[in-house]
Amino acid sequence: AQMNRLSWRTKLMGLIALALVTLLLFQLLYVIPFIRTREVEATQAHQEEVCLNIARELDHDLTCGEERLTRMAELPEFRTMDIASQQQVLVRQQETSPLLSSLFVMDAEGWFVTSGVQGFFAHPPRPRGAYPGTGNGSHHAFPERVASPRPEPTL
Repeated sequence: AQMNRLSWRTKLMGLIALALVTLLLFQLLYVIPFIRTREVEATQAHQEEVCLNIARELDHDLTCGEERLTRMAELPEFRTMDIASQQQVLVRQQETSPLLSSLFVMDAEGWFVTSGVQGFFAHPPRPRGAYPGTGNGSHHAFPERVASPRPEPTL
């Protein structure tokens, strides 16, 4: 009965206000969360793609590095333990490959004998042929090593 007393203009303004409140609630409760969820999913998908690309690139670099090191280990300089020639190969390798920036060579007993790094202190080289499996000579070229073994690492 009271609605009949209101003018048609008042009823129209109430209807418009109700429609605007309904649209605002629809925006706040449905559209904005949906857009945020979609943006989050798109960002997450993009980040996953970036991570996969980085992983592929790292895997490729590691595979290439492993192949280069394998080929280098098969060179005669490393098979015969020619330390002077190893040094040249290591320096040349480091100049051509930014991935392999600090390479070291160990002998069969675990001593560093050469490196491509400037100022590297290596153990004194053994005489030519003093390595096992390379011809004449004994692998005990440095008796002080046998007399005083390296200490065990402590944790």
